[in-house]
Amino acid sequence: MSDDRSSITLGKLLKGGPIVLFDAECILCSANAQFILTYDKAERFRLASLQGEVGASLFRSHGLDPADPTSILVINGSSVRKDSDAVLSIYEGLG
Repeated sequence: MSDDRSSITLGKLLKGGPIVLFDAECILCSANAQFILTYDKAERFRLASLQGEVGASLFRSHGLDPADPTSILVINGSSVRKDSDAVLSIYEGLG
């Protein structure tokens, strides 16, 4: 029997709503992730750290190196927002 988690494709993952990719080793980025977890009452956002397998894969798929994180990304379907645009989209989504 196969593990359902291993059969999840990036395409399916991206259809589930906005994903916030952040650097879990960065204090400011981690604080932002905690802010999202606290105030996202509608559970709109999903979080993925660049240090995890999914986050690193998504980061690479957008031409960025997860070993040299310089940005926060919000991926929503085919839309990608980066840096301050990503932060603004988070605040817009939180209401």
